[in-house]
Amino acid sequence: MMDLRKSVLVVDDNGKVTSGVRKAEDADTLTLVTAEGQVVKLAKVSIEERRAAKSPMPEDLIKHLTPFDLRDLIAYLSSLK
Repeated sequence: MMDLRKSVLVVDDNGKVTSGVRKAEDADTLTLVTAEGQVVKLAKVSIEERRAAKSPMPEDLIKHLTPFDLRDLIAYLSSLK
């Protein structure tokens, strides 16, 4: 089974760059959710480039969180499975 919750960067045939988390995919359409929460549907025939994107979560996030905030974040992320 394909993991849909991967960050993806897509460039379409007009040069427009879209990135987001893959929400759904079928033979014709790729559906992403952007960092702003927008649902974007892209026709696969118009995709020129597609690659894995970096996670939108900041790399140094734990430096800015208290142990309690980190615990809450981990609990929340675990609940998304």
